[in-house]
Amino acid sequence: MQSSHAIQLLGAATLALLLTRAHFADGQSLKVPYGDRRAVKFALDQMSTELPQSAKLNPDDFIDNTILTELDKSGFIDQIYR
Repeated sequence: MQSSHAIQLLGAATLALLLTRAHFADGQSLKVPYGDRRAVKFALDQMSTELPQSAKLNPDDFIDNTILTELDKSGFIDQIYR
């Protein structure tokens, strides 16, 4: 495994952990867990101490709410919570 690939995997795992932690930090979860730009920015900022290149990344590049938006607009998510 190349070291850059290992760094990418570590970065992705760290990002996932930080996002999960940020999502549940206030003791509440959202009905529809849309990607939160602030949470991604926070995660990237935290990662930048060990992976300086993460500070240059755009948080919006990590978020794609397309499918969630479609499910939400279709009423599918509301049906789950009935």
